[in-house]
Amino acid sequence: MKIYLYPNLDKTHCFEYTTATYERLRKNGAKLFMDTCYKHVFGKLDITFCSEDECVKQCDMIIAIGGDGTILKCSLKGCEFEKPILGINCGRLGFMASLEHSQLELLDKLFSGEYTLSRRMMLNVNVECGSENKSYTALNDVAVTKADDCKIADFEVSKNGRL
Repeated sequence: MKIYLYPNLDKTHCFEYTTATYERLRKNGAKLFMDTCYKHVFGKLDITFCSEDECVKQCDMIIAIGGDGTILKCSLKGCEFEKPILGINCGRLGFMASLEHSQLELLDKLFSGEYTLSRRMMLNVNVECGSENKSYTALNDVAVTKADDCKIADFEVSKNGRL
């Protein structure tokens, strides 16, 4: 199994949880990928470092280590390349994460097929600002605020996301 690790090192103890996740996954024979920007931190580990797009293209799934914000950040790439995301919560309360950092032994179930995928809807919003049109994709919610000469041109719910 090929897995892209997406840590949020701004979270307290995320380095330790990422290292523990790495060790658990490698014990099960996973090939791990990580964005090149983390090479200075995790370069001594047996990880393939490449661009985010290349990591996501090559992987079977993404593991986001942080919190709900971390999952939201990597959800666009996950949706774009149709890759499932597993969230590991490093913070206080994670609504979207499937695992808490204290449950890393449950990662073994990935290799025995003892898991289910939950489909999540993605939101596509097209905004017209004067003569300029912008498109946005989001997981979970979109905030609409007042802006001069801007209006929502189109709003669509997509069922492409998998978490």
